[in-house]
Amino acid sequence: MALAYLLARVSSRPVQALIVDHGLRPESKKEAQQVKNWLSQWSNIKPYILRWDGPKPSRKIMEAARAARYELLARKCRALKIRNLLLAHHQDDQAETFLFRLAKGSGLDGLAAMKPVQPYDDLMLVRPFLSIPKARLEATCANFKIPFVRDPSNENPAFARPRLRASADVLAAEGLTSKRLALTAQRLSRASQALESMTEKYFAQTVLIRDQNRIVLDFSKLEILPEEIALRILITSSCCLNPEAGRKIGLERFENLLNDLFHLRPFRCRTLGKLIFALKKEKAGVTLRIDREEN
Repeated sequence: MALAYLLARVSSRPVQALIVDHGLRPESKKEAQQVKNWLSQWSNIKPYILRWDGPKPSRKIMEAARAARYELLARKCRALKIRNLLLAHHQDDQAETFLFRLAKGSGLDGLAAMKPVQPYDDLMLVRPFLSIPKARLEATCANFKIPFVRDPSNENPAFARPRLRASADVLAAEGLTSKRLALTAQRLSRASQALESMTEKYFAQTVLIRDQNRIVLDFSKLEILPEEIALRILITSSCCLNPEAGRKIGLERFENLLNDLFHLRPFRCRTLGKLIFALKKEKAGVTLRIDREEN
């Protein structure tokens, strides 16, 4: 609501405000309508309610709700010809994301948490509040008399993020404040961007053949690279052939694959994420072939 209020004040164009009703609580429909009524009273803003209809999963409901929310938002943005979707994630959200991913064993890219500007399908996600504490946004709402709804799901200990939120005071007492955690994520993001830049450079130098069904890498060049760069080239190559490879295979299995490629002899051809990985001895040296599995 603070984001919508500030945008309505500074934007030279009408602001399209998208309200998502996940339908997970009986009162959510009424709350969404209340928010729409509040926004309708402001000048320079047009609110819409987007509803997640249909049956809901019994497991991993928060993950499913997040995926559904972004799909609803993206679909509406396309319909309205919107290119920039602004989100109100704040410093406390960034700290929670860092801790959540740390608990899941994420690598450097995951621990970099949310990006201030991030492509999503044909949209650009923009998060202008990532360095702003939640308390400051609440103070803004109080100062300008901006109403808002509190979602009780954010306090439900059945979900991981509320449990992390509940531990904030204990963590802060040990120096792990939201500000420090968010700063750590920012520093990791900087390192991640540098590694991505290096990966692009060395991928171009390592790839020998690339088409929609196969990528061939010069293994002699790959194996002398720093392990992190070699790992990223392996993941990048896989995702070129199967965009879902990163999610379906996972970081740990990629790490195990790279370790076997470098140290296991003989390396036996294997299939992961509908991709076939094989070392081949060529006249010019050893190559790593990654092929799409035939249906």
